[in-house]
Amino acid sequence: MNNTSTDPYIKGIDGLRAIAVLSVIIYHFNEKYLPGGFTGVDVFFVISGYVISKSLASREWSGFGELIVNFYKRRILRIFPALIFLLIAASIFHALFVPNQWLSGPNKMTALAAFFGVSNIFLVSAADGYFSDRIPFNPFVHTWSLAVEEQFYLFFPFVFYFWLKAGGRDGKHHRIAAWMLPAIAVVSLALSAYQSSFARDHAFYLLPSRVWELAAGAILLQLQLRHGLNSRVAHRSASMLAAGAALLVVGFVFADKTHFPFPWALLPVAGTLLMVAGTTGGSATPSGLRALIESGTATYIGRISYSLYLWHWPVFSFFRWTVGMESWMTQSMAVLLTLGLGAFSYHCIENRFRRSHFVAHLPNWKAVTGGVVLIGASAVSVASLFLVTSKYQLSLSTVNRERSVWNNEYEVPSPAPVDAQAVGLGRKIFLVGDSHAGAFRSMAAAAAGTLGAEVKFLARSGCPIARLITVSRNNERCENFAEETVGWIKQQARPGDVVFFASLRVPRFGDQWGLFDQDAVQARSALPDEIRIREIALDQAVELTKTLRASGLNVLMNAPMPIFKAPPFRCSDWFNRSNPICLQGFTMDRSALQAHREPTMASLRVLHDLHQVHVWDPFPVVCNGPVCSAFDGDKPLFIDGDHLSGHGSRALIPSFTNQLLEIWRGEGAVEMHPQRATASNAIGG
Repeated sequence: MNNTSTDPYIKGIDGLRAIAVLSVIIYHFNEKYLPGGFTGVDVFFVISGYVISKSLASREWSGFGELIVNFYKRRILRIFPALIFLLIAASIFHALFVPNQWLSGPNKMTALAAFFGVSNIFLVSAADGYFSDRIPFNPFVHTWSLAVEEQFYLFFPFVFYFWLKAGGRDGKHHRIAAWMLPAIAVVSLALSAYQSSFARDHAFYLLPSRVWELAAGAILLQLQLRHGLNSRVAHRSASMLAAGAALLVVGFVFADKTHFPFPWALLPVAGTLLMVAGTTGGSATPSGLRALIESGTATYIGRISYSLYLWHWPVFSFFRWTVGMESWMTQSMAVLLTLGLGAFSYHCIENRFRRSHFVAHLPNWKAVTGGVVLIGASAVSVASLFLVTSKYQLSLSTVNRERSVWNNEYEVPSPAPVDAQAVGLGRKIFLVGDSHAGAFRSMAAAAAGTLGAEVKFLARSGCPIARLITVSRNNERCENFAEETVGWIKQQARPGDVVFFASLRVPRFGDQWGLFDQDAVQARSALPDEIRIREIALDQAVELTKTLRASGLNVLMNAPMPIFKAPPFRCSDWFNRSNPICLQGFTMDRSALQAHREPTMASLRVLHDLHQVHVWDPFPVVCNGPVCSAFDGDKPLFIDGDHLSGHGSRALIPSFTNQLLEIWRGEGAVEMHPQRATASNAIGG
């Protein structure tokens, strides 16, 4: 086999890479500057399909075994040295500085999945869509596109080798070889069109709906090699470049993320095909546009584009986790750091491995085997890092080091008087709902433990039950959960047991990922549509209550607690305290919060007065003055703007215990009153 490449360097390809990476970076820097800049990834896909095909076609292979081993050696050397360096460095930073909460929940598994080229599959399973609010805080999410390419490489050499070998024959084999890749591309495009409407995350992240983009580049190369495309379009190269550039610009500016990849990915794919065709053939005297993309600056950015792509997302993400990305100073620092790390990675990591004399002279199979071992060892080291950091609290984040203060971890309760234990002996508390039920879990377990009762817990994030401000419909996942929950309760509950529907029952002023306009949130509550929604939600809660009360069960709901704008867990340390999201502070006016929750309180009064629902009001316990605070001294009462912390949950144990005693001691008598902040249940008491 002659393994020496005769494939000449094409400046325009690197110029196109520069356009692609800059569009992606600008979009992730601030999508307002280039709303469709994410389509730069589609440009990369087409270029990859073309370049990989050209590389395979430019060598002579004595057999498929040599082709495949050499192919994977080159792919490993191209992709993994810089990727492994990035994943290890970013994982260390993440372990040290990022607090473990819902906002960072998928990050560690995304990093580990990236080592094995399946991060796109994990992101789909985690239901983290590329345009969702949590994504900018995952420093590893951009590896999804590398995963798509790596998965493409698992089957593409087989298809292309068949084309190389059968393409010169006459008859059936030639026809099959000529049409195999186009047929695969058409099927993929059809699937992409379907999934873009009915399974958008699958369409965006997964290989089957993206194959057509990578295949498009390979098909272009086939047309050039076997059908003389270059000579046919040589006199039109300038107009092809211009048309291709126009399509890219339209995509960068107008691409609609709600209809992607189909049909909007057609623009960058078609534009890239035209520009590649225009730069790889045509006049020796380049047009002005061709001269621009073949300039020294453009080609240099193109050469380091892979490293720039690897580093820009984690840099931006870690800035958001620490000092923020809102000021010109932090934005400038983030861009400069991206450029510096990208250049370093290219010159000191990529080139060192690709030009290594030792690696170049390794037998192909040894290089592939060594690469696979290195990938596996690196993944194990990162997994160990995350495990050790979690176990031994080596993180610099206060949230991670003081887990019992911030998170809801169960502690053995103090024994209660014998008569209290007798009241709850053999009883069950069914704690159900969404993440807010989870925030009450340790509190409920401790209270139940003191009374000799048992807690049964069932929750699904994002699926509140009887929230009273939203309607339970048009969400199949949550509707199924609600039905399963009621059936589960009826199977296991006995008369006298308590069903506790825990939920956030007022609109938020902020979320873990950002702030909302308080005035707009409060004004929306008074709109006729919102009032009607609350009426329907109340009717649904009434029907649910009747069903459970008919089985002799006690239904308990919590009244709304204080809510806050800034999330405390993101502002707990010296390296994130200056983040702009922390500027709103951690206090709210008590009277304003009580007015904000009044519509919900009105619904709870109806449920209490007419339908025998017990209402527990923890508000006075966590806010016993004119100003409500998310902190009790230096300890957090809330993790974020509305979820209880571990400390806050423990502070409510006496109040919740009293509520259970009232229910069980006065079976049939339903009372509704706020829990007073007495010496036994006051914060700090």
